[in-house]
Amino acid sequence: MADEVQRFYEGEANVYEELRFRSYQGVYSDAVQKSIVLELVGKCKGKSILEIGSGTGRLTRELAKCGAHLVCVDFSRKMHEHLRMGLHSNSVEYFVMSGTDLGFADNTFDGCLAVNVMSHVKDGSKILMEVNRVLKEGGFFVANFPNLLSVYFPIGGIVNLFGRSLQAPVYSRWYSFGRTIRFLRNARLNPVRVLGHMILPRKYCPTVLFKFFRELDRRMLQSNLGFLSGDLFVKSRKFRSRGIR
Repeated sequence: MADEVQRFYEGEANVYEELRFRSYQGVYSDAVQKSIVLELVGKCKGKSILEIGSGTGRLTRELAKCGAHLVCVDFSRKMHEHLRMGLHSNSVEYFVMSGTDLGFADNTFDGCLAVNVMSHVKDGSKILMEVNRVLKEGGFFVANFPNLLSVYFPIGGIVNLFGRSLQAPVYSRWYSFGRTIRFLRNARLNPVRVLGHMILPRKYCPTVLFKFFRELDRRMLQSNLGFLSGDLFVKSRKFRSRGIR
């Protein structure tokens, strides 16, 4: 499964951002996702942050601007090549590596980020346990999970039935909110905040439909209805040895 996902992203590296974030709906989604990630990460100047699945670096660039020291991990060499070409910074390191086998010492990082990663992993518990291991006590983990029990329930059900994304020929799975929380807590990562974002069609989205989803997205971000969004961004913290805080 991991090999299939790796081959898919190796093949998409040259057109990854063009396909996803250059259309009008892609530009909107890109801006919202960056805003959510920066809000959840918070002040990060001088902090050491591990980014799993860094891809071409669209989030890496934003965090580097905020003064974070980034360690970028991706199993696609071509993705790393694009990241290096687009970001020249002494505060960024690059490693071709799988998130299920991180070659770093215990208690190394202040925070960890994994965006658009967990949906492609068949056994996400391996990544979460590795995240827990390399995080310092109280360190944060920000990741997004496609929300099965959302307004997109029929789509999520089909994706889970066939184990395939409907927008790309690659393995994918969606999670219920309850399972996401249990998933994190089993890895001793305590969820502290959740923000939702609508999933917009990647290729073709009529203007009227886009405007509807954009307005719905804005309303959900400002209310508890965010839990019905198609994509849930969850911030967790590594349990402290003296208990959960």
